Amino acid sequence: MFKSWDLVLEEDPWGWDSDIDASWFTKVMGEMDQAGIHPFFATVVEADEKDSSKYTIYLDQAGLGLPSREYYLDKNPEKDPILLAYQKYIKDTIDLALQGDGEEEFLKEQAEDILDFEVELAKLHVPRDQLRDPEKTYNYKSLEALTDLFPSLSWASLFSWSPSNFELSGVIVGEPSYFSGLAKLFQDKPPSQIRNYMRWHALSELAPMLRQEYRDVQFAFDKVVYGLDLPASRWMTCAFVVDGTMGFALGRLYVDRRFDGNAADAAEDMVHRIKNAFISSLKQMEWLDDTTVALAEEKAESMHSKIAFPRWILQNDELNTYYSEHVVGDDYFENILSAKKAQHVREWSRLGTPVDHGIWDMTPSTVNAYYNPLENEIVFPAAILQPPFFSPGYPKAANFGGIGAVVGHELTHGFDDQGRQFDKEGNLKPWWPQDAINTFDEKAECVVKQYSSYTVEGEHVNGELTLGENIADNGGLDSSFDAYRKWVATVLEGGEEKALPGIDYTPNQLFFLSYAQTWCGSSTAAAAKESLLTDPHSPVQARVNGPVSNSKDFSKAFQCKTGRAFLLGATDLLVQHLDHRHYRESCTCISARRIRSQSVKYESVHCSRAGRKETDSMNRQVIFERHWKHISIQWMVERNRYYKVKWIPRKQSVKCQCIARCCVH
Repeated sequence: MFKSWDLVLEEDPWGWDSDIDASWFTKVMGEMDQAGIHPFFATVVEADEKDSSKYTIYLDQAGLGLPSREYYLDKNPEKDPILLAYQKYIKDTIDLALQGDGEEEFLKEQAEDILDFEVELAKLHVPRDQLRDPEKTYNYKSLEALTDLFPSLSWASLFSWSPSNFELSGVIVGEPSYFSGLAKLFQDKPPSQIRNYMRWHALSELAPMLRQEYRDVQFAFDKVVYGLDLPASRWMTCAFVVDGTMGFALGRLYVDRRFDGNAADAAEDMVHRIKNAFISSLKQMEWLDDTTVALAEEKAESMHSKIAFPRWILQNDELNTYYSEHVVGDDYFENILSAKKAQHVREWSRLGTPVDHGIWDMTPSTVNAYYNPLENEIVFPAAILQPPFFSPGYPKAANFGGIGAVVGHELTHGFDDQGRQFDKEGNLKPWWPQDAINTFDEKAECVVKQYSSYTVEGEHVNGELTLGENIADNGGLDSSFDAYRKWVATVLEGGEEKALPGIDYTPNQLFFLSYAQTWCGSSTAAAAKESLLTDPHSPVQARVNGPVSNSKDFSKAFQCKTGRAFLLGATDLLVQHLDHRHYRESCTCISARRIRSQSVKYESVHCSRAGRKETDSMNRQVIFERHWKHISIQWMVERNRYYKVKWIPRKQSVKCQCIARCCVH
């Protein structure tokens, strides 16, 4: 289908010179969707939010080549450095596709034409911070209503690959205003411009799988957008391509060779202890009525965990069956397309079947964790159960401050501004009384104001966009510390862990230093700006300084002075933690050393709406994996789907930046 991709194919498989009627558009969009290319919208098969026992189809906005709509709006394309770099990237990529036969003026016109269309598309996109309410993004549309909303496509034909036992009556639309705006855009723009944009979008998605010249052009663009210095090493690119295409097969090798099975048992014990600490904290929330507390306890008790890896990957026959649709040959390009199509078949074949509760949305070799509200489950792949998050040889204080805080974070997601709207069965339905919701919203607004006061590179954090993750960070830290102190009280019978030799910190202080260590990292100014606009997580500095400045346990552990209020940028948010100052360059990081920092560029789109699967380390969080020599690992997930990423080295850091907010006496 794409074997000799060219903008002017003699035998064009998609009939690019045809009029954009519903038949042509439906055919091309269907083939693009199977190849993981989404120029206008993404289709996702996922459990129905309002009936989590069955699968349904979701439609969400998509299509932008730059990280977010803010890169396009109120910008001058003739002066803005990123838009200029983007136009050059378009022009140079098309020139490669035309094998150098394109005239300079023609290439320039094509780039301007494509950018013009993309700017109009960006204007239609609903901002990320307005997509956090699952009730507002759950809009059922029958096929007839969907046709009225966007009539340029035959929806019944597009979904014709649905299994015969699935009766398709309608879908869930995330952003109806986007689709109605898209319909008008199709009326206003000439067919040639729409076709060129679709062609460019396909080319930009497929170019990384082509020859080196395409990747060089893309990296020149990435240098401007993300501030990168070096392209990814070949081994790193290959490792993550394999993880993205055959991740469970790779996970089998990882588990066989690297994973300590005792870590899974230790993690299970920690989940149990932190869950109990969380449930105990519910009873101390005076603003929650007894009935709601009881329901919250039920939800927490019902929350199940998946740890390390799905056991079926240990069976060769099961692995072979899972990848039976993926044909692997000698052609890299065809192998990637085969993997995308196989995943599409795997996903769409779920329609009409009961929801499979054994599905994992991350591979065992992924350093990550997530909460899935539709399953009411927390998931911790094998690769996160290692230093610096966890080690059997670490003091319990360090493990509770590392992986324990991650466990508490994911558990708290079940009760953040999104997760609290799902019941214990994973259904989107009201179960809080309105008075409790009002009080929750008031307290959440304080968190919004606190984090909105933090700045990176002179830009403020978006407290609305990051609200759920900030709630989870604060709740996770508190629950993990409470669980640690209960472990000390029961196992050590009131004693304390022995201090580490040569380290002048108490076990309680070590807990918080371990927490801070998991967020040590650095970023280019350009990548930091991109994260502020796109990442539902706060920058790493705020992920440490925010929770510890709200923690009485931190204040007590470091004997911070009290007596006057410490104002966090909001008149209604006063915290009694005084004289908190950064250690900056002299701050102690556990095992800190010179590291090679990495940044990311989106490579392909796949899989789930982030509104349904809240993740922790995925989303531009910096983490370290000891046996990979402290390579900084970053992932990203957006609301609509997971982004697979390729790895691009940035620069050598002089030292780890410890960002714990500590007391200095």
